[in-house]
Amino acid sequence: MLELMDVGKDYVRGGIPFAAVDGVSLKMKKGDFLSIVGRSGSGKTTLLNVIAGLLKADRGDVRFAGKTLSQLDDPAMSALRNAGMGYIPQGVSLLPNFSVLDNVRLPWYLSGKWEDDAAGRAYHLLGEVGLAHLADAYPAQLSGGEMRRVAIARALINTPDLVVADEPTSDLDVVSIRDVMMLLTRIHQQGTALLLVTHELDAVSYSERVALMRSGRVLELEKEAATKASLISLLAE
Repeated sequence: MLELMDVGKDYVRGGIPFAAVDGVSLKMKKGDFLSIVGRSGSGKTTLLNVIAGLLKADRGDVRFAGKTLSQLDDPAMSALRNAGMGYIPQGVSLLPNFSVLDNVRLPWYLSGKWEDDAAGRAYHLLGEVGLAHLADAYPAQLSGGEMRRVAIARALINTPDLVVADEPTSDLDVVSIRDVMMLLTRIHQQGTALLLVTHELDAVSYSERVALMRSGRVLELEKEAATKASLISLLAE
């Protein structure tokens, strides 16, 4: 379903070029749950943006749903991402002038499904994330954890094969982290593949596969070796 083949992305900082993503290769199949953990600045968000087609790779190829992303123009990439990939960006991503219900169903209409009303599915998804009672509220009235759950519901509106989440538990309290990760786990158990990048080690235990990202490179770890203690040690190196 998703394959990265020696993917690289370069930037220039202080006049000196460096590889934010450096020769990353990985594969995900339908129903996988992969967490990529790394410190701030390790290249996680850049990697996720390349996978989501928001950034073009400078080297290598990304294939998703049978298509090579470098061969798609912006409209085609946007259509592919909207239809097959639920994207949960880092931080606040809801439109402030839209209600919770309208935020959730927006990707439905962006995919051109104007002939069908997405309200029923949006209400169902808000019920799944425990927020049906806030359908008519606005983002400014929500807590951080509630906004994150609305973003998850929005990512699911088009029934994607893959959900990609950038730090889905950042800036949340312990209870909200647990609630969000349990919600994502339930989504995975229903058959959706999940790709998370995070620096929250408590979130890693929910996944089936764990990889470490450091200096733009990704190394997948044996699950039994990906304990919190071992990850702390590896991140400190």
